[in-house]
Amino acid sequence: MKELTLVLEGHQQTHSPAPMREGDQAWVPLELFAGLVGCSAKLIGDDRWGVCRDDDEELCVPLGDGDQRQVNGTLFGRLAAFCDAVGLQWFLCDDDILQVGRLSESVVGLGVGDRPPRIQLPEDGSGDLVSSDHVIGKPAVFYMWASW
Repeated sequence: MKELTLVLEGHQQTHSPAPMREGDQAWVPLELFAGLVGCSAKLIGDDRWGVCRDDDEELCVPLGDGDQRQVNGTLFGRLAAFCDAVGLQWFLCDDDILQVGRLSESVVGLGVGDRPPRIQLPEDGSGDLVSSDHVIGKPAVFYMWASW
């Protein structure tokens, strides 16, 4: 297993022990990591642990036998085993950085029949604002481009 750098909500964490990588899986020091993300690690059976959200007593994710292990006396949990259930997302980067963030609770995008938002953009050339009000309720195609 190889040590990882943890980036939580865009901020690098420097705790010991560090998360570990095994193949495409991330393993985190369970009690330390749980505390950082508003959860707690609890013993929920004979040698079986769970990750429980502090703000929701009923949400406790039990870890299976293959999802927990001791490394140098520290309990580690496989991140994929509980991350989604407690409202987190994670990404393991090629440069051994583990990025973790909270799942967004907002709805992104429009569904069929949803009213699109009002858009005002500057017209190419004159710079006058052009509104989308005149196409609301009608089929429309917006052609936009950007350059950096």
